[in-house]
Amino acid sequence: MKTAISTATVTFRRLNPDAPVGLRADACLPLRSRHTTECDRCVEACPAGVLHRGEESFFLDDGCLGCGRCAAVCPMGAIAVTGFALRPSEIKVTHPLTLDCWRVPTEASPSRSVRVPCLGGLSPGQWLGLVLAARGDAPGTASPAPPKRAACACCGPGVELLDRGWCGACPANPGATHPAAAALAVVHGWLKEARIPRQHWPRLVRAPLPAARAVTPDPRNETPVNRRNFFGALVHESVDLATTALSAPRAEERHKKSDAGRRRGRKTPGADRRTQAESMAAARTPVASLERGRVLVFLAALAARHGGGVPAALYPTITIGAGCRHHRLCAALCPTGALYPYTDNDSVGIAYDAAHCIACGQCESACPEHAIRLQPAGPGTDAVVALTRHATRTCAACGERFATNGRETYCPPCRKSRDFARAGFVTLYRDAGKHGARGKH
Repeated sequence: MKTAISTATVTFRRLNPDAPVGLRADACLPLRSRHTTECDRCVEACPAGVLHRGEESFFLDDGCLGCGRCAAVCPMGAIAVTGFALRPSEIKVTHPLTLDCWRVPTEASPSRSVRVPCLGGLSPGQWLGLVLAARGDAPGTASPAPPKRAACACCGPGVELLDRGWCGACPANPGATHPAAAALAVVHGWLKEARIPRQHWPRLVRAPLPAARAVTPDPRNETPVNRRNFFGALVHESVDLATTALSAPRAEERHKKSDAGRRRGRKTPGADRRTQAESMAAARTPVASLERGRVLVFLAALAARHGGGVPAALYPTITIGAGCRHHRLCAALCPTGALYPYTDNDSVGIAYDAAHCIACGQCESACPEHAIRLQPAGPGTDAVVALTRHATRTCAACGERFATNGRETYCPPCRKSRDFARAGFVTLYRDAGKHGARGKH
């Protein structure tokens, strides 16, 4: 299975010096370009209403709860919050792995519990990473202690979220449902399709405590990570576990084949004109989704251990119809590089890598010919495929090679220039004719 997590490109910047929230501006969809699809999931998810998006940046007002709800819903993994930098390789696995809220007194949490500011602040990809850690698959983790009784659907190894009964009255959870319910529903659907036994699924467990025991958490007592180095630790957590998950021979083989295909597809045509679309792409380098990488890598590792596979529904399907004129706007505006132009001898086209696609829909909305159709819920494949193939021809005017699917003899820029000149002559002679007719009178 492929992943594109890289420590060299993952950099979070605090929204203000005292804020527990960091942002990757290069990965944020609405901040990448005014042409990029609007996305306000993080703003809408903030229960305190203190996160706002401007034209060029985000702003965080006083009153941030540090609940992580904004980060949990970001499709790019472009937001990080203090307290959620879980390193599965350092988790001391018990049976099962329990998660508790910071508001619960430390002495009331089970020994070696994983404590986070809010159980609703973990993304689906992070939940999958915890399932891997609970199975002892993370680097350096010991195998889970043998259960005292035979594993079954209700007591087997897995991840347990302790529901203390406080969430309904918590300011970080304005809704009536548990803050982790939505993410768990998504994860459960994936695990079911991947044929992961139910006993390994993360689950809510009722463990009530009197509300009077709730405390005001102090981040300094909860996380040993240095404030200055926090966001770096978050990056390494993902890299560590991704490396282990990719160690399976079958997954590694697919990864190498895919990378080779992408390198072959990205050959730069020596004589091709640098179009406006290419200039836009150069100014806005694609960035792989950290969350997308987590989901596919972790789920593939889990599925491999149970004889399953990554559900085809996780790979969006894109088709490009015959109306495509190879403007390459779809590739230029694709935020993750899932779509990119390729050359193959005397042919050019658009290639597609569904493993990088987050189904944002920008390609579909940007196509001038409306030739692209996106099906977010697959069923697709992790193989790199060529969506279009156009023959190339030498322009009769400028001599440059261009893509054609008809009998055009001029490249698009030259056609536009000729059409503009032709329209100008027509207008000129029409106006001259009108003036001449008036002069005769």
